[in-house]
Amino acid sequence: MSRRDAEELAGVTVRTALHYFPKAFFINSNGQLRVTGYDRYVARVQLLTTRAGKFEIVRARGSYQRSLCGRWLNALKAAGRGDFGPIDALPKNVFIHSYRLATAHLAKQTERPTEKVPGRKARDQEGEV
Repeated sequence: MSRRDAEELAGVTVRTALHYFPKAFFINSNGQLRVTGYDRYVARVQLLTTRAGKFEIVRARGSYQRSLCGRWLNALKAAGRGDFGPIDALPKNVFIHSYRLATAHLAKQTERPTEKVPGRKARDQEGEV
């Protein structure tokens, strides 16, 4: 497909693309216009999940989302120490690449006491399941 065909198909000229996305293009040593091989606008960020010790890798688009991810992680650490001020200061209902940043006060999870099941003691003593 030629450049002209691609322009007609997309409905965007190279001049318009250069105007709106100047960092997406560069001119090589031969003087030809080329597209960068990666998107510097998007960064991969690790965020905590609801499972202990598990991280989710999400794509943060732009410096605002990257900054918000860092502020959210710092707020979670502060909330773990009992200081909920930083997490209250964050905006509510924020999604980063379809991942919602939790900003609600959650009670500390504790181990639930095991329930006594009738006959379990006898069964455990017999065959040590």
